[in-house]
Amino acid sequence: MPVIAGAVLLLALLLIDLAPAVPAPAPPTGLQAERARATYRMVRDALAAGRRPVSIEVPTEDLDGVAALASRLERLGRFAAEVEEDRLELRVSRRLIGPLWINVRANVAESRAGFPPVALRVGRLPLGERLSRRVIETAAQSLRGRGVRLPPLDRIVRTLRITPAALAAQVDFPTGSGV
Repeated sequence: MPVIAGAVLLLALLLIDLAPAVPAPAPPTGLQAERARATYRMVRDALAAGRRPVSIEVPTEDLDGVAALASRLERLGRFAAEVEEDRLELRVSRRLIGPLWINVRANVAESRAGFPPVALRVGRLPLGERLSRRVIETAAQSLRGRGVRLPPLDRIVRTLRITPAALAAQVDFPTGSGV
């Protein structure tokens, strides 16, 4: 029993932080908010009209605004997104209880076919691409178990292109699923 307690404590020390890795975001500017809303409306309308997959292009200069808007959804946490050459780094910090935070970083690469390679880091624990894919698949399966109509990951994200100027993707989110 002490071995199990020690393993649980070690895992908690690796996964949980005493501070957020993502600072509280500044409110998005009016232009950032309008661009993020316009992108959302474009995707929503295209999917509702049955056009699949939908091509999305987000200028990298708009990522701060999109992250700030996402951070406004208090239950999701604080978001940050940044492009460095041909990789996208997504970070989220979510308060657990009191001073305890869970910090997740996703390092995302381009994909010409299917869901992009992702390497997650949860707290101080790096997961690597293979284990990260399993974690993401398990989360998707959990949503399916709750009744969310969610296609396979490779159908949701068909391609992802990352440049210093923009992110471009072909996506197919299920309508009416809340995704």
